[in-house]
Amino acid sequence: ATIAPLAYGLIFETDGNIFFPNEKMAKVLLAKRLFVVIGCKHYLKKLKSIGFKTFDNVIDESYDNEPDDEKRWKMAMESANELCKKEPAWVLEQIAKKVQWNQRFLGRFDASSFMKVFHDECDNII
Repeated sequence: ATIAPLAYGLIFETDGNIFFPNEKMAKVLLAKRLFVVIGCKHYLKKLKSIGFKTFDNVIDESYDNEPDDEKRWKMAMESANELCKKEPAWVLEQIAKKVQWNQRFLGRFDASSFMKVFHDECDNII
């Protein structure tokens, strides 16, 4: 079987301190891709709290809990590197249900609902 190119996404967030679900995340969700995030602490945890699925069955997501930014980003890159060593067909089989869920779940959001998550996060910081 042929594996589609760009089956995975590496998301670099502009602000490493704020959880901000934006077009970068929406693109990988719509494209049904596994993703690794270089962003704030608990980015994945917050995505899960909204209802999205992440890929701890395939990659090491422990980076999400690391409080030190540089260490967290390095750990995330290590997870991405390890992912690249895995058999793509196996990875795609493991993530199939989760990426399908994420795409459908994203379709339930309108822009204002997605932005509300961001504003709630900003309120928690202030």
